[in-house]
Parts: sequence; structure tokens; C-alpha cells
Amino acid sequence: MSRPLAGDNPVESVQRTRGERWLGSAFVAVVATLYAGTLILARFRYQASQDSYWHFAVAREIARGNLRGEAELRLPWSILVQMPADHYFGFHLLLAPFAVLPNALWGLKLATLAFFVAVPLSLFWFLSARGVQWAWAWCFLPLLFSNQDWRYLMLRGGNWVLVLSLLFLQAAFFTPNVRRRRIGIVLVCYLATLSYQGGILLLPLHVGALLSAFALRRDALERSQLVDPLLSALGLALGFIVNPYMDARASPLRFFWFHVSYMNLDPAHLYPGLREFGPIPLAYLPGNPLFIVGPCVVLGAAGWVVFRALRGLRPSYEVAVLLGAALVGMALTARAIRMREYGVPWAMLFLAAATPALSSRALSKVMPPALALGTCLLLGIQWP
Repeated sequence: MSRPLAGDNPVESVQRTRGERWLGSAFVAVVATLYAGTLILARFRYQASQDSYWHFAVAREIARGNLRGEAELRLPWSILVQMPADHYFGFHLLLAPFAVLPNALWGLKLATLAFFVAVPLSLFWFLSARGVQWAWAWCFLPLLFSNQDWRYLMLRGGNWVLVLSLLFLQAAFFTPNVRRRRIGIVLVCYLATLSYQGGILLLPLHVGALLSAFALRRDALERSQLVDPLLSALGLALGFIVNPYMDARASPLRFFWFHVSYMNLDPAHLYPGLREFGPIPLAYLPGNPLFIVGPCVVLGAAGWVVFRALRGLRPSYEVAVLLGAALVGMALTARAIRMREYGVPWAMLFLAAATPALSSRALSKVMPPALALGTCLLLGIQWP
């Protein structure tokens, strides 16, 4: 979406903005569907991540009427037998409509496609609401980072929590009504940990974005927002407690503690070198230069924003909030490489918001088709 140009009629500007949002949504949905759909069809018998089959099997149990899904019965040799807690319960509920299809394989593929498309589409809607120019192009950048597109082709709760993280940022920082903001924070956080226990990352996201906004644009913050992380903690806790798997042994909480305690350990030495819950080994960096360039770009942009703020040129409120989100994402990814599925999009949000809009009428006519063509070409090159 482009910002209004000087001399625009306000009514015409609003109408054009709405039209651009609809057109941008259509572009993102069609391009993302074609990209993911062709990948899925080209390797129809292959599914990124074996976990996808387990998720869909539990969803099929729910679709048959067993709302608990009995996740532990699908992995009888696992810790789930001792701690019967489906740590993806809400996500499995979302998969259930796809699981009612007669052909299970087609249901699995359609669910994969839907959750993949939800990633760039939700990023576009968030950026468009912030008034970011050409948001429909920015939202595809995370798919071009390394093999990130295949991460989003994994049928896992991580995609859904990424979408929820955008809803969370909208509720916590861009909802003026105090009551709606607080209800939104608690509700989104509850849905996050009910859907996937990894939703706990919304708390550091909240704290990091709030600290950044307080440091750079405290004048734009309401005093009541300073205590909102307590509401995040409440909502996240409710996701563990108000849960169909909650029992006298507090199985959801026990499983969460077990998962956090052991997630980066490999006592059987099954994963030498790169482990998704560990940092990326230094030996991998020369062969994956994007993991060097990306953080340098984000840190450079963050440093420039802070430098300008110290000179009295404060950033917009949006940039102040998203700078904190980007830094939290980098810190999480440095701790566990798997977190890049959140960290990369959050960094992109910051870079998109911090990039100045072009106000030239000539460029505003030339750039959209050029960017659309460039986006499609880059995705075509990325296509394996």
C-alpha cells in the first residue's frame, strides 16, 4: 500500500487505499497459492517434516469425534504416555476440518497449502495496516531467506503461532481502546499456548517490543501499557490450565517443563552438528551467508534508528515497537535456530516499517509492476 501523495483528495485517497489493500491481498494469495501449490504437486508423495503426519493423524481422531485426540496413542513409545498432553491441541482443532475429507492425503496437502498461504497473507495485512509502501512485496521476503519456505511447508503449529504473533502485536500495541487491547492480549495468548506450547514466546516478544517503544517513543505509550505483560503471562498460563488435557498431575505443565529442559539435549547423539533447538554452528555460517548478512542488516538498521533518535530524530511509534520485536527474534534465533521461523518475519516487519516511503508519482507508477515481476522471478529462482 502506498501512502497518500501530496495534493490527493482525502476521499479518493481512502478509496484508493482500500482498493490497493484488496488488490494486494489478491496478489499475495494467488502468488503464495501458486508457489506452494506447485511445490506440493511436484512432490506430492513427499511431506516436509514427518511430524506433519502425526499432527494430521491426531486431527483425524478429533474429526471422528474424539476431541482429546489421544495424541499419546499415536506415539506409544514416547513421553506422551507418561504425560498425556497434546501440546498442539488448538492447532489440531484447526486441522480437523481438513481431516474430514475422504482422501486423507489430499486433506493433508490442502491443510499444508492453507497454513503456508496464511504466513505471507497475514504479514501483508499487518504491514498494510501500518501504511507500509508495497507491503505485498515485503511480505514475501521471509520465504526467500535460506530454506525458510520449506519451514512453512511443514504442517506444524509454528505457522499458526506466527500468525497469532501478528494478531498479538496488533492487540498489544495498535489497539487504542484499553478494554479491547487487554481482552485481545489475554485471548490471543490463551489461544497461542492452547494451540502450541511454543506460544510462550509471546511474552518475551511483548517485553522486548515494550522496552523498545519505551526507550524510543515513550510519549506514544499509555501508562497502562506498562503492566500489560502481566496480562500476557495470564493468557499464556490459561492456555496450559484451561485445557482438555489438564488433570490432577498437571500433565500440560509437566510436559512443558520436560520439553524445555530436554529440547536441546541429544543423549543418543542422533543429531550431530546442527540441532533445531540449538544455535547454528559457526562451521555452517560460511556456507549459509544469509545468516551473516541478515543479522548485520537488522543490527545496522537498528543502530541507525537509535543514532537518529539520540540526535533528536525519533522514529515512528511503529518502528520503535517493531525494532524491539526484531531484536527479540534475533536473540531467540541465536539460542535456537528453529526460532528463525518467527525471527525472520519479525525482522522483516521492522525493516519494512523503517524504510522511507517514496513519494514520487513517477516511481509510484513504475515500481508496482517492477516489484511484482521481481517478486515472482525471485520466487521462481527459489523454487527447487
